[in-house]
Amino acid sequence: MKGLRHNVIEINDTQNDNIDRILVFLKPQASDVAVMTTRAEANKILQDLEVKRVRKLSAKTKLWICVGAVAAAAVICALLFI
Repeated sequence: MKGLRHNVIEINDTQNDNIDRILVFLKPQASDVAVMTTRAEANKILQDLEVKRVRKLSAKTKLWICVGAVAAAAVICALLFI
């Protein structure tokens, strides 16, 4: 990041299967920060997060979405030109 003037704490032991690591960017004026306290606070925030899996749409679902879009476009064209 260009012009980055932050102190950064990297947390690798997230104890979460879905999160690899966390980067915590401290404010530039926080030069005398207690690293262990800040790390503990970041871990607490991580525990409060709810991680949701995003599932991909199936081919059948994509087909129905396309059919619906084409049908909607046909109805709109019919209303505009008739």
